[in-house]
Amino acid sequence: MRQKAEAVGFGEAYLAVFGGMSHNVHGSWQDLSQFHLETDENGAAFTPKLEWGRPRPQPLFALGHLALYAVADFLTFIGGAAAMDHLCEQLRDLGARIDSVDQAHEVYLSGKTWPAI
Repeated sequence: MRQKAEAVGFGEAYLAVFGGMSHNVHGSWQDLSQFHLETDENGAAFTPKLEWGRPRPQPLFALGHLALYAVADFLTFIGGAAAMDHLCEQLRDLGARIDSVDQAHEVYLSGKTWPAI
């Protein structure tokens, strides 16, 4: 998948969006330590952390924009400018909606302080 992203010029974006997130899918020791285990005062014994936290939406906003770019490239590839012209306005509208939700979320976060954010 990474090679495909690099082939279409999204190598850096792949790392930003999927690179770190793949640990959430495939798991890692860091993920276990940070989100799923608690330690005793000496850091020697582990117990499960059973509380659930809310996932952050920012990676989904970035992924939404990358998906729109990929759709635009695909439409142009399979149908040329005519295909892209047919859906261009809808893709722009969806991108604007993603931006709107992203900005609203940032405004929401700006009123919070750590660790509430």
